[in-house]
Amino acid sequence: MSVFYLLFISLSINYFGLGNIADKILFVVDDKPVLLSDYKYYLSLKDKKNLNIPKGIAEFNDFKRFYIISVEAESKGYSVTREEMDRDRKMLAQQMMMNEDEMIKYVEDVMKIPRQKFIKLRKIFILDNYYLSSVLRNVKISDVEADNFYNQHKNEFKQEVVKVLLISSDNKIKPDKIYSPKDISIIFPDAVTQVSYVKRGEYYKYEKDLFGAKKGKLLGPIVSGKYYNYFFVLESKGERFIPFSAVKSRIKESMLLKKRDEKIEQEVEKIAKRHYVIKCFGVSNGEIDYNNRGSCGDRAGNSIKDSK
Repeated sequence: MSVFYLLFISLSINYFGLGNIADKILFVVDDKPVLLSDYKYYLSLKDKKNLNIPKGIAEFNDFKRFYIISVEAESKGYSVTREEMDRDRKMLAQQMMMNEDEMIKYVEDVMKIPRQKFIKLRKIFILDNYYLSSVLRNVKISDVEADNFYNQHKNEFKQEVVKVLLISSDNKIKPDKIYSPKDISIIFPDAVTQVSYVKRGEYYKYEKDLFGAKKGKLLGPIVSGKYYNYFFVLESKGERFIPFSAVKSRIKESMLLKKRDEKIEQEVEKIAKRHYVIKCFGVSNGEIDYNNRGSCGDRAGNSIKDSK
C-alpha cells in the first residue's frame, strides 16, 4: 500500500478531531489561505503527545510542501473523479472495518468532521499521490549504484562471526576436548554437515560459548527429533564483511528512499517558484515566531480574524 495513502488515512482520521482552535493564517498560496489549525491537525498524525505547536521549521516545511503539491497538481490538470472518490471511500471503510454508511456517520458524529471538509482533505491527499507518483515514476537505483555504495561504505557492513561446521547426526556424545577435523570425521562418519558463519543473536542460547570458543571446540548436542546437532568451531571469533548479495536489496531500498526524497524536494522548489506563496510569520533563531507576522500583512489579515 502506498505511503501516501497510509498518510492520508491517518490524517483524515485526525485532521478535524481536536476541537475548535482560534486561527491565524500561516501562509497563502495563490490567494488561498492555509490556517494555523490546519497545521495543528496535520501534526496530530505524527502522534504528538501534547498539542502545543512546535516551532521547528522542518515540520512546518513538510506541511507547506504537502499543501503546495496539491495546488500544483490541480494547476497541471490533475483531478479526482467521483468514481475514484467512491473507490477511496470503500477502501477507507474496509480499513476502518465498517460499511460506508457507518464510516460516514462515525466521521460526522464521533470525529465531528463536516462531510465536505473530510472529502476535500481526502481529495488533497489523492492529488498529492497522483502528482508525486508521476514525478517519481522513473526514479530508480541500479545494481551498479548499489555496488558503488557498498564499496564506499564497506566498513559499515562488517559483522562479528564464528566460522563453524554445523553437524547433524544420530550419534550422541559429550564433548570433552579440542577436536581436529579428522576427529570429527571419525566420530560422525555419516553426519550431515554444513560450513556456516554464525552471527551474534543467531543462536542466542549458545552465543556466549560460541563467541568465546577456541578453534576445535565442539559444542552441543542440541536435540532435534531423533538427531543431535553440534557446532564445531573451524575459526574462532573474527570479523567478516557481509556479502553484497546479502545486503543489495536493503541498500537499494535505502538509496531509493533518499533519492525519492531529494527528487521531491527539487520538485517542490520548482513548484514554489510557479506559485504566489506568501509566508505569514517570521523566523527567529531557526524557529517560527508565531507572534511576529511576516510578509502576509493586511492582505492575509483581511481574510480571517487573528486570535490575540
